[in-house]
Amino acid sequence: MLLARGGTFDEAVEFLRTGSMGRTLLADADPDTETRVVAAVRAALAPYMASDGVRLDAAVCLVSAVA
Repeated sequence: MLLARGGTFDEAVEFLRTGSMGRTLLADADPDTETRVVAAVRAALAPYMASDGVRLDAAVCLVSAVA
């Protein structure tokens, strides 16, 4: 999975921070907590920075059913 459409490292971090999951998790966080969370996300993503952006391993299961 290529985060933030292959943007910069900072764009990938911002994508996660401002996306629905990031907004939900940080909704009630005070500024100090948000700063610490963003720093932890940056540290966690750093090993996944590639020449074309931040790349994470991902799997998707597509399930359909017919009655």
